[in-house]
Amino acid sequence: MTVGEVIAELRRQPELLLRNWHWKAACFSAGIRAGIYFVTSLKAGWRAGVAAMLVEAAYRIPLSGLLGAFTQSLRFAQPAWTATLTVAVCLPAIAHSIELLVHWLPGAPNLRNSFEVSVAFTVLASLFNLHAMRPGV
Repeated sequence: MTVGEVIAELRRQPELLLRNWHWKAACFSAGIRAGIYFVTSLKAGWRAGVAAMLVEAAYRIPLSGLLGAFTQSLRFAQPAWTATLTVAVCLPAIAHSIELLVHWLPGAPNLRNSFEVSVAFTVLASLFNLHAMRPGV
């Protein structure tokens, strides 16, 4: 199955993403990123840190679960380089566009640093998840 075929199948049956919602990706990603936003926002005070942390967790839990399910759907897609590129570039671009908007609208402090660390974490975590989901790993 190609990446295009996987996407077409998920468009026909979006319930597959909900059925395969990836709770480990959701919890791990939200926990790490909420911590990133908390620590990098502390310069503006503990309330700003807590607010940034809660904002991140509120949208990241559902989003990361869905993206984890999508990554899992791509684990057997061929050619493998296309699936890898999709997971390493396309999914982070979508997730971080949402992230930037969600934190920029309320005026999150130290957004640039938080965002840069979050992007680096995403690329590494996405590639690891895809590698771990492939056959024989």
